[in-house]
Amino acid sequence: MDISKAKALTSPRMRKRRIGRGTGSRRGKTSGRGHNGAKSRSGWSSRGLTGGGVPLWRRLPKGGFSNAPFKTDYGIVNVAQLNGFPAGSVITPEELGRIGMLKQVPNGGLKVLGNGEIDRALTVRANAFSKSAVAKIEAAGGSIELIPGPKRPVRNKMGHKAAARLAAMDQSDAAVTGEAEEAAAPQEEAPQEEAPQEEAPQAEAPQEEAPQEEAPQEAEPQATDEQEA
Repeated sequence: MDISKAKALTSPRMRKRRIGRGTGSRRGKTSGRGHNGAKSRSGWSSRGLTGGGVPLWRRLPKGGFSNAPFKTDYGIVNVAQLNGFPAGSVITPEELGRIGMLKQVPNGGLKVLGNGEIDRALTVRANAFSKSAVAKIEAAGGSIELIPGPKRPVRNKMGHKAAARLAAMDQSDAAVTGEAEEAAAPQEEAPQEEAPQEEAPQAEAPQEEAPQEEAPQEAEPQATDEQEA
């Protein structure tokens, strides 16, 4: 072996950089971090910093749940405002909207409150009443009628197509369940009609042939010796 041809052993990893070992190592005093500032301190991280731009966490849309679309909001009318109707009238949300007293019916519908006084008998149809409004309307000789409110919005984050697909799946599951219940229910056996049985052809017994009587054969006359002579 020639020592001039020997090669140093190579390592798959780089040697760890030794810092803070004096100024002669070129990474001594400040250990390659510069002099002052946040970067020279331990624990500093550049995550979320984009210079003068808006950070990513501020650019992304904020998710979460909001109860605003599902809040029960009523259109408010006080009993004092109903004195403009003639006695015996039937007051509905549609009638109030027609005259402009209720411009838009919210998702909760119409609610009648008891502010003021009422001096005539009216039939009031609304989605909700306060206790004082009920007492004043009935004291004036009128009556109240509760009506169902408007249909509330359905929270659906998956979109209309996914909702339609889920509805179709529910219908198919209901159909399968109904078929299974029908199969499990005891079924009454319908009376079976007996099919007319065809009579099998009877084999005819072989007829025995009657023994035929043999006719007597006539004996041939034998020549006698006398005739031959």
